[in-house]
Amino acid sequence: MATILVTGVGGGSGLATLRILNRFGCYITVAVDSDQYATGLQLGDYNHVVSTASSPTFISEIKNICSKHQVDAIFPNVDEELEIFATHFAEAIISPKETIQICSDKLKLWARLYTKIAMPSHYCLDYIGDIFYPIVVKPKIGRGSRNVYVVKSYNELLPLLTFLELNQKLKKTDLIFQEYLPGTEYTIDSLFHHGKLILCVPRKRLQTKDGISIVGETVTDIRLFDIVKQIGKYLEFNGPINIQVKEDQEGVPKLVEINPRLSGGLPITYSAGVNLPDLAYKLFRGEHDFSLVYYQNKITHRYLTEI
Repeated sequence: MATILVTGVGGGSGLATLRILNRFGCYITVAVDSDQYATGLQLGDYNHVVSTASSPTFISEIKNICSKHQVDAIFPNVDEELEIFATHFAEAIISPKETIQICSDKLKLWARLYTKIAMPSHYCLDYIGDIFYPIVVKPKIGRGSRNVYVVKSYNELLPLLTFLELNQKLKKTDLIFQEYLPGTEYTIDSLFHHGKLILCVPRKRLQTKDGISIVGETVTDIRLFDIVKQIGKYLEFNGPINIQVKEDQEGVPKLVEINPRLSGGLPITYSAGVNLPDLAYKLFRGEHDFSLVYYQNKITHRYLTEI
């Protein structure tokens, strides 16, 4: 029986990954988080509290855990950890370091892809007359929906910038100013193997909380499949990724961001029939035949439970 280490088990994606692996019943799970009260620490076969990724002891702590439990694979789920795992851990099922660096910075991602894939327009505040409101203001390096604002006019923008600088320590240079997309929002849970797209499952984000889907509908949409295929031509991915897409006022889906890890809304994809962590591990160990994998178009509701 394989042993899989899951990080960030207090967050949406880590907790979802751990729960799905446990349901499948074929894995020994090692749950890891920097918070001693992380819920997922109660769900792993083994659990460890570790330092944050910024700590100089983080790498050695994880290596000791891997050695102790003879870990076969790692699913990193904390954005700040991804580059570390891509660089130092062969057991990690993760994309290359360069891809992670580009995806973690929304401005770098936009610069790499905006001439190749439909993406929202970006504005420079040095040219106020060129901005068409409403716009979205958010950190170029951010997590979930934190510090994301829709601004309807220039008069709203100035006090927001002051607030972000004084209270959130976010300067203008830390932010991006983006075209507001009013249409339907999608997440596309995808799986790659050394640059080759293996499968993807798009879902509508019908209701979200803290940036994570709590009600979602899996769909079949050729436009979304094509976006994933196009992205794969310009960035090399490996393992699971999730792609955020939203429609503009004309109904055109535009790429918003890419997270090179499993998503917090993963249970919706699992409910539709695709066990992405299990498939990612099988691919990691050399099994390549996924011709029978399919999913249902259905709406899934998520809810809290107690342990």
